[in-house]
Amino acid sequence: MIDPSLHTDSLVADRYRVIKRIGQGGMGQVFLAQDEQLDRPVAIKQLRGDEDNAKALHRFQREAKFLAKLNHPCIVQVYDYVTEENGGSLIMEYIDGVDLARKLREEATSMAQRLQWLYQIMAGLACAHASGILHRDLKPENILVSRNGNAKLTDFGIAREQQQNTELTQAVIGSYAYMSPEQIADEPLDFKSDLFSFGIVAYSVLLEQHPFGATGNTLKLLQNISTGPLNQDALENSKLPDELKSLLQNLLAKDKTARPDSSQQVCEQLAYICQEYPLSETLEGGMETAELPPLTLFTRHTAQALPLPKPRKRHWLTVTATLLIAVAAGVWFTGQGSAPGLIPQAVAVLPPRFSTDGELADSDQRLVGGTLYQAAQQSVVQLPGTEAIPRFEVDSQTGEPFQILTALAAKELIVTDVFCNLTWCDISINRLAPAAQGQRLKVLASANFRTTVDRYAMLAERVHLHINQLYDYKSDVQLDLPDENEYRVFAEQYQQYYSAGANTSQLDALDTLSTKTKAWASVQILYREIALDLYHDTGNDQALTRLEQFLPAKNRTDTEAQLLNQFALARSQKDFAQARHWLERLEQQGLDHSALMELEGLLALSESNYPVAIDNFRQSAQLRPSVHNYFRLSMASWLNGDIEPARDYISRAHQLNPADHKTNRFRGVIALWEGRLDEAHEALSQALESERSAIVLNNLGVVLLLQGDYNGSKKQLQDALKIAPGDEQTLFNLADAHKLNGELKTAQGLYTQVAEQTATFNDAYSLRLNAQALAHLGQYSEAIAAYQQARELDPDSGDTHYTGALVYALAGEKISARLSTQAALKSGMGEAWFALPWFSEVCDEQQVDCLAL
Repeated sequence: MIDPSLHTDSLVADRYRVIKRIGQGGMGQVFLAQDEQLDRPVAIKQLRGDEDNAKALHRFQREAKFLAKLNHPCIVQVYDYVTEENGGSLIMEYIDGVDLARKLREEATSMAQRLQWLYQIMAGLACAHASGILHRDLKPENILVSRNGNAKLTDFGIAREQQQNTELTQAVIGSYAYMSPEQIADEPLDFKSDLFSFGIVAYSVLLEQHPFGATGNTLKLLQNISTGPLNQDALENSKLPDELKSLLQNLLAKDKTARPDSSQQVCEQLAYICQEYPLSETLEGGMETAELPPLTLFTRHTAQALPLPKPRKRHWLTVTATLLIAVAAGVWFTGQGSAPGLIPQAVAVLPPRFSTDGELADSDQRLVGGTLYQAAQQSVVQLPGTEAIPRFEVDSQTGEPFQILTALAAKELIVTDVFCNLTWCDISINRLAPAAQGQRLKVLASANFRTTVDRYAMLAERVHLHINQLYDYKSDVQLDLPDENEYRVFAEQYQQYYSAGANTSQLDALDTLSTKTKAWASVQILYREIALDLYHDTGNDQALTRLEQFLPAKNRTDTEAQLLNQFALARSQKDFAQARHWLERLEQQGLDHSALMELEGLLALSESNYPVAIDNFRQSAQLRPSVHNYFRLSMASWLNGDIEPARDYISRAHQLNPADHKTNRFRGVIALWEGRLDEAHEALSQALESERSAIVLNNLGVVLLLQGDYNGSKKQLQDALKIAPGDEQTLFNLADAHKLNGELKTAQGLYTQVAEQTATFNDAYSLRLNAQALAHLGQYSEAIAAYQQARELDPDSGDTHYTGALVYALAGEKISARLSTQAALKSGMGEAWFALPWFSEVCDEQQVDCLAL
């Protein structure tokens, strides 16, 4: 039986040493303890085992089950569940902090900080919903805020899986002040009930009052939530941005069909609002709020992808060098190079495959899998004559191993199979290559071994030794790994980064390592990848500053890995002369030719020297004709204005892997630009299956508009605006759809909004959009002036020529419109763009075919 008098120094499950009690309730208590096996603090949530708690124990056990399914930085992680005859203890991640309700009571917090907490809460909720789990008791008391300022969801004790219909689904449970109307009415619940509860939390956090009135009278409050009006006055009188006010109103709709479609959608809107409106304020009493650190966006996790922050200026058809650089940023190859004249053999390490019959907890499985993958990848890197294909390339491919090998243009694969019970794992590492005939693989060499579950440094060492055996390689270099505790810190941050994306807490954890461990190449590479991701996601230079401080001083940069890190840092800092210096050092050090070509191409791309980038990427594609290399070559060609080669290269990438979403997205962009609408529709629809982003929805909306499906176009564009509210290009395209559908008043309103939003910007993109909107509003002089400014900044762009054609056509200046039309067509723009009604008089006057060049 669980000991009801658990006290300091008690030992739970022969492993968890109690330090002190940190909470107590009617059914149990919570303790801070130390996990003596893994040397980490944990929280023990203990439920008293008596008859009164029988049903609660059932829910308690289910909470352990639910939390075990969830792995997200915004959800408190469960480590273990200890069950005995009449009770149970849940062993959980210890959060050194307080609940959100207390945080708001005791501390002055900025509006920006509150917005970040709301984003993080919704990110955790989105992960739970993606796993089929409803929370059903969302309230500030069930949200913990750690000392580093991150919010985490906890207390899934009354949660349930949506597909289950247990007796608990029929009971009105939860916290009255945060219930949804359907929860109060004892109706079946779905994820939109959690969205309503989140709406109450968000309203309360942002406006410091309940959206449906005072909470002193429970019955009155329940009635107000069910049928009473929302407190619109407080909302309208607040200084919140309109997008946020609209989101709160939608979340708090009585009719759940009027609420947002999903938690993912809400998460994307909050990400946009946090980036678009970095709110600052002065609190009552004149106290200034502290500067808020960069928004932590969790962009990768196992259940559901979360949005990247959206830049303010974005064009549905303009592909910038920044996008390409971000796609190609991962440079993980380091090693001993190849003999002169030899081409390194490309080897891809696939993520480990775990047996479904294993007993290992998900959290431990992820750590074991991450250690296996990283150790195998780094071992291949160090083999002479091999090139380890970066993980970001491998992760983007799907299908059977032979299909992945073909898409990566790899010569060999490393495939790992794992079976684990609670204490040990059997591991099989196989080296595979194409068989002589057919689409089959053969085993070149295989290694099998057993290891204990929680010795990660030892596991990495054994992987390294067995990979060397697979290649019959005997290294003269002694493997020098960190000790077990420090290696675990590295392994945890590696796993978190690849499952949840970059966040500053990962850098904080790596900063705690010893000087010796910080000097380990794998730690420095991981720190570099996290820091650069944070920089590209947030635009905050602090991530680059931290990376520069973490890496060795420039005069102590000697190894290939260190030189690669410094090159990546200098390129991100736009210090191209310094990047060139590191590139020369790498060449002197003997970095193989194919790796040098890739780095030359990336540097040329950063410098907007597209011909040099194309030349290097073309050579890379000749050496390794992979999806990634063809995609990168296509993008560089497009940026250089070489439309036909860009189309050819993206077609080759598509043939290698027809399901690759980034290939389909860009294939759709090129086809749309050239007016091949059916192909654009097919490619973008396929991309949408894997990537429901504003950019894809926007492009698909334009395709439908040009095809004459105005209602279908409006639907896609409206969906895009849900993800990126207020985006000028999407609003303009939607205005076109309304105008073509005869809804002139709505179109005029949208054109006016676009004109006003772009009026104060002087970049070519904004000027083009401003000119087109003004022309549709009949303000021709102002439209022509904006177009001429855009032409001065970007005279050769097809976008600029098209803008001129549209502005002059609407203004009735047909000769100028015809000249601009012909210039746009020469740039590669398709005839379909000029089938819109506003070009009809230009093309038909005196039987002149303006589309004939």
